[in-house]
Amino acid sequence: MAFNREKLACYANNARTGVTPAYWKYDNTAGDTVTAAGFFDDNRMSVNDIVEVLGSNHAETRYYVSAVANGKATVTAVA
Repeated sequence: MAFNREKLACYANNARTGVTPAYWKYDNTAGDTVTAAGFFDDNRMSVNDIVEVLGSNHAETRYYVSAVANGKATVTAVA
C-alpha cells in the first residue's frame, strides 16, 4: 500500500504549520513502511513536525519529520 491522505489528520498547530511544529496522527493499520523516504506525500508537513502512527499491531509509535523534499515528508523514529 501507499500513503493515504485520508488517514492523516492534524491535531495541533494546523494554522501555524511551518512556524511551530504540528502534531499529526496517521492510521497505518495496513502495515506500510512509513519510514521510507518521502512516504508522506502531503505538502502541509514541515521539518520537526511530530507524527503519531497507529500501526498494524494497534500500538502507537512517535516519529518526527526529518526532511521534506518536493512536498514529500520523511520521518524518523523518536529515540
